[in-house]
Amino acid sequence: MQEVAEIEQKTTVDPWFAAKYICEELKEPRPYKRYVLKRICQIIHQIGLTRTIELTVEAQQLYDFKKILVKDGSRQKTRGGIFFALACEKATGESIQDAG
Repeated sequence: MQEVAEIEQKTTVDPWFAAKYICEELKEPRPYKRYVLKRICQIIHQIGLTRTIELTVEAQQLYDFKKILVKDGSRQKTRGGIFFALACEKATGESIQDAG
């Protein structure tokens, strides 16, 4: 996993490029990429690139070590699911366990 500053240096030129990079880091499946890219661009616009990258790193760590489950407990949340829950938490103050 790369450090936040290193990732930020690679992605500072264009928010769309940054969103593509984050999408790849989150290992999002191809059918959803366009929608996910738009959502990530919105998050970058709302909370800034640095914080978005920090959330990406945090989501990867939570995925690898904490094994957060979906609401019904049937499976582990994806990296993207954790990332969007963290972004929701950042925006609303709602905890990751309460976010969908």
